[in-house]
Amino acid sequence: MRLFSGICAAVIAGSLVLGFRFQGAWVRPRLLMVFGPGQAALHGPLFAAIGLGMLVIWLAVLRSQWRETGWKKWLQQPEAQLYVLAVIAALCMPLTFRIGQSAIGVVTERLSLFAAIFGCLLLAKSEWPKPYRWAAALLGLLFFVLLFFDAREFNLLETKLENMVEGLPPQSHVAALIKVPETSVQARSREAVAQTLVLGDLAEILYDPGFGVNIHHIIDRVCIGRCISYANYEPATYQFQVRGMPGTKFALLEGSESGKVQTGSYSVKEGDLPLYQIYPCGLSAFDLCGRWLRTGEINGAENYHSR
Repeated sequence: MRLFSGICAAVIAGSLVLGFRFQGAWVRPRLLMVFGPGQAALHGPLFAAIGLGMLVIWLAVLRSQWRETGWKKWLQQPEAQLYVLAVIAALCMPLTFRIGQSAIGVVTERLSLFAAIFGCLLLAKSEWPKPYRWAAALLGLLFFVLLFFDAREFNLLETKLENMVEGLPPQSHVAALIKVPETSVQARSREAVAQTLVLGDLAEILYDPGFGVNIHHIIDRVCIGRCISYANYEPATYQFQVRGMPGTKFALLEGSESGKVQTGSYSVKEGDLPLYQIYPCGLSAFDLCGRWLRTGEINGAENYHSR
């Protein structure tokens, strides 16, 4: 237990070092992410509701384990120690911190994956009462049903983008300003949370309503074998295998510039051309248009409202 206590203290100390030495930004953690079931909150309140249901079941099973063994004996299990460490890290770690010119982000969300894995290992060690098993099975079924319909929307958007870039000249630079496609059920649930004060406050405690599937990566996959995804942030961070070096015509060299292209505030330079911009031109996520940009233009969609 002394070793475990020391490791817990080291995790807390490491979080403080990242916060002060590497410009870390700590944000109040969301409960679903801290304990692991937040991995189910992919996009939208319905997924978060499933995560909340799983959290209730998890806590009930853990409570049964504590009663059966006592908390000291329970904490001596390797699975329990790993789970507690993951929870402490999710509570204490900064959301982002900088190393060199690059920022490492969504740290707590990524750490919640380890909390989910260790939590599953721990929960698998005990026999669940039948009501818990049926409830977990029902929540799992609902999760995969929602995932099926949402994935279908993403596939349709990807097909739309593939058709738009299919006829472009080889190695064309492409940037895309796109929105997350939603089913009508997901859209109505999100509106209900946004318009109801109590639900909005609860959402802020449980999960990040603004966090979900990174829609920007869709164009990266679409461009494979077709074009150059010019706003891909990985080469500019110098933290991945593929890195943007001076003189390259295939990637931006600054992470901040990549971010501006993704958010529509980038001023196009001559060396960026030919750059084809895909942008929203309607209310639906599937209402997309595209045009070649010129030097000095801002790539944001607001420039095209009058066109």
